[in-house]
Amino acid sequence: MECRRILLVHPHADTREMYTEFLSHRGLHIVAVGDGNDALRAAADADLIVTDINVPGIDGIELITRLRNDERMKRTPIIVLTAWVFPNDRMRAEDAGCDVCLSMPCLPDDLLHQIRLLLKVVGEMRPTIVTLKGAEALGPAVFNPSRTTRSGHPRRHRTTSK
Repeated sequence: MECRRILLVHPHADTREMYTEFLSHRGLHIVAVGDGNDALRAAADADLIVTDINVPGIDGIELITRLRNDERMKRTPIIVLTAWVFPNDRMRAEDAGCDVCLSMPCLPDDLLHQIRLLLKVVGEMRPTIVTLKGAEALGPAVFNPSRTTRSGHPRRHRTTSK
């Protein structure tokens, strides 16, 4: 896998450090920040974003909402990695436009697996979007409107950690 830029947003420095070290050793370039305001400034350069819901500044839900409303960031995959596991929190994250919700504690290998899956999906989607010349070029269901979040953003897939 080529070096991809991952924005990691988490309020706890030890958590950021653990995931950063693990993911960096797997060939990913990690930019780690501790609050939503810094995340909003750094997001434009990210290939994928991993965020907690409970971050200082603008919270993770507001961060996702703002990113999904930014034309440049609409298709950037977003993973929510949080200890907030109540169904309402998960639903709010999905409604805002996250692609995957993972519950903490989450093994670094599980996070890496989800990152690779989402980057693969995005990589496979980009050539289709770029070379699209007409509806017949779509072939079998490239976009299924029934697979969107409640706010209308494409849902790639959803999972939870073990």
